[in-house]
Amino acid sequence: AATTKIHVAGLDTSTDWNVGTYEGSYVQFHDGYYYLFLSSGTCCEGNTSSYHVVVARSEFATGPYVDRNGHSMKAANVGTPILERNDSFAGPGHNAIFQDMAGDTWMLYHGYMTSNPARGRVLLVDKINWGDDGWPSIHGGTPSTTPLQGPAYWQLP
Repeated sequence: AATTKIHVAGLDTSTDWNVGTYEGSYVQFHDGYYYLFLSSGTCCEGNTSSYHVVVARSEFATGPYVDRNGHSMKAANVGTPILERNDSFAGPGHNAIFQDMAGDTWMLYHGYMTSNPARGRVLLVDKINWGDDGWPSIHGGTPSTTPLQGPAYWQLP
């Protein structure tokens, strides 16, 4: 079967890779929009990693995707930041999105503990909040540093 590639974000694949483009993409449909979550920056340098997550949205799965400021995601270094480093975690990114049994939306991603980057990337989870304007956010825009009430799930009998 033939396939058709649709360019929706970042630089065209005919160009060389650079840190201004995106990877680790995930699309989530919410309230009439397709939200495209993307990772950008350097992922694998421990505490100096610049990895972070941006988001854009479209009315159609195939785009066009734009950030909160209306910038096309086909350009490099655009997107609405949703998750960036803090003093406890560096290089957060390469996310997956899921909805729990209570209807809350969560982001799974990895990052380095700045207190022990040699441990490698650890798995993190944070709740996504949906604003009145429809755009998603994570409290503080950075990984949580205190325990949270986790996702609701079915318990086996």
